[in-house]
Amino acid sequence: MEQQERSSWRPVVLLLALAAMPVLVATAMYFSGWRPSGDTSHGQLYRPAKPMSEFSLRRDDGSAFGLADLKGKWTLIYLLPSPCEAACVRALYVMRMAHLGQGKEQDRVRRLVAGGTAEIAEIHRADPALVALSGTAEELQRLGAQMAMEQDGGPRIYLADPMGNLVLRFDPAADPAGLRKDLGHLLKHSWVG
Repeated sequence: MEQQERSSWRPVVLLLALAAMPVLVATAMYFSGWRPSGDTSHGQLYRPAKPMSEFSLRRDDGSAFGLADLKGKWTLIYLLPSPCEAACVRALYVMRMAHLGQGKEQDRVRRLVAGGTAEIAEIHRADPALVALSGTAEELQRLGAQMAMEQDGGPRIYLADPMGNLVLRFDPAADPAGLRKDLGHLLKHSWVG
């Protein structure tokens, strides 16, 4: 009778041990300091996010656009090189596809491009949904300097969060699906903007 009672508990004990095993393994991994290797992002993250300082550019209609206007939406930013050649056109295409690829969330995102007056007018005629800003060479250089990371190496697409912080830098020559995925991931897990 006693042996029969002991054998009836054996499956229950084995089942509890099996259920507790993943928790014990995860706890041991956490306290040992193990972390998964690598990043899942396709762009380079600013760690920590980099607050942008005040800047002043102008819209097509001559009205001012500054840091306060940047806040409220996720913003893809591209500083146009002069002249806008094939790499520049590709960057504008990548931004547009990343924006449109957000589906119902695309209202939370805007695309902003800044450059000299002549280039901006032409770009804005081609894509009226783009926020096109112009400024002097000095104003554009100041804006570019605050967005740059170490070893910047050429024009990049930048992503600013709805509070005006730079969070991501993306190489426009890379796979455009990477920016779309990174942006989608941020939108999915963010309650702001």
